[in-house]
Amino acid sequence: MSLNAYVRCLSQFEIAAIKRNPAAAVSMATTGTLGSLRAGTPNLVRNIALLREGGGNGRLASVVQQRELERQIAEPNAAHKREADPNRILELHKSWHVLHYLFTGVADGGTPPADALLGGRELGDDMGYGPPRLHELPAVTAFARFLAPLTVAELQRRIDLRRMRALGIYCCDDADAGSAEEIGGDVAHFFPQIKAFVAAAAENGDGLLMWLI
Repeated sequence: MSLNAYVRCLSQFEIAAIKRNPAAAVSMATTGTLGSLRAGTPNLVRNIALLREGGGNGRLASVVQQRELERQIAEPNAAHKREADPNRILELHKSWHVLHYLFTGVADGGTPPADALLGGRELGDDMGYGPPRLHELPAVTAFARFLAPLTVAELQRRIDLRRMRALGIYCCDDADAGSAEEIGGDVAHFFPQIKAFVAAAAENGDGLLMWLI
C-alpha cells in the first residue's frame, strides 16, 4: 500500500479554529471542513465584518478568505471531497520523502524551513502515520522563499540513489525501487507543483496543513 502525502491550504479562520480545537485538524484533512460550525457562526460573521473594515490586525481579509469563510457558514456540515477544491489541496503521492531528502540532505528532521514537508505543529489524532501538521503563515512564507530559487535541474543533480537507499528514503529503499532517472522524473513532475502551491498559499496569506496516509 502506498504512503501518500497531502498538503491543504488553510485560511486564518481555519487555523484559529483548529488551534482552539485540535481534533478539527483531522476533519479538515479528511473532508476539507472543520465539521459543524453552527455554534460558532455568530463569531465567524462578526470576524468577516471586522476584517472587511480592516479590524483585528488592521488588514483586510482577502477575497479568498472571505469567500471560504462564507462557504463554511452557509454549508457548515458539508463534507466536501478533495476533488471539489483542487486549488486548495495538493497530493504529492509517494514523492514526499524524496523531496524532503533533496531539500534537507537527511531522511528525518532537517533545518527549517527546508524540513517543512515533515515538520510543523502536530494537531489532532494520529491518522496512521502521525497527526496532521500545521504551518502558520510565517512558516509558509519562509518555505516559499526557500523553494523559490530551487530548480528541477538542481534537485535532480542532488539525487544519489546509493545514499538514498542507505538512508531508507521511501521508494528508494529496496531492490525494486525506481532508477535515478525515474526518481528524477518524479521530481520534475511534483517539485513545480509544490513550489507553485506554497508560493500561492504565502501570497494569499494562508497556512498549510500536511499529513501522510
